[in-house]
Amino acid sequence: MFAQIKKLFKQLPVLVWISILFFGLAIGLYATPTNTDKKSDTETETIFPSLVPSITDEKNTNFDYLKTTNNAQSITPTIVVSNSSNGESQTTAKNQNEAKNESGNSQQQSKISVTLSINGSSVGAVSLDEGSNQCNVLSNAKDQGKISSLDMRYISSLGTNGVYKINGIGKDNAIWWVYKVNGASPSQGCSLVKANNNDNVDWEYVGN
Repeated sequence: MFAQIKKLFKQLPVLVWISILFFGLAIGLYATPTNTDKKSDTETETIFPSLVPSITDEKNTNFDYLKTTNNAQSITPTIVVSNSSNGESQTTAKNQNEAKNESGNSQQQSKISVTLSINGSSVGAVSLDEGSNQCNVLSNAKDQGKISSLDMRYISSLGTNGVYKINGIGKDNAIWWVYKVNGASPSQGCSLVKANNNDNVDWEYVGN
């Protein structure tokens, strides 16, 4: 059989063998990847990077929110919770407390003191809010124990309170109490006259 192949080889023209040789080289060159193909593969890898972060190469990983545990193959995400809302709530509460303190201070600063006398006898200083009236002086004196009792009723026809009794002195159906502020008799009822700080107020019973 070998002799027959050798005989056949001698019978084939030289040009046929040259054609077969070039055909084989062409097939080999086609099968071998060129540099252009390799570059294309590289570009493809660049365009479509892996979505899975590399654990061993941390320099090329931008997943800062991932935290590795002792097991190198496990990845635990770390969730960062903003505390800004709590900070805002604490700031709001602080501002509210400051507002309350300022309000309390302003209320303390708005207090005034009036010296009250009943039938010429001083019963002491009466504390009341700024903006109060002369009727409030009597009602505050009753609340603070400066006087023992008070019968004061609103008279709609006059638009003011009328004082009927102080410390049990007076009448149920007649008004005999009059007052002076700093030595002067006001022309209006006690509900219509403002009380000022350091006023000297004297109530006097003029009935029989």
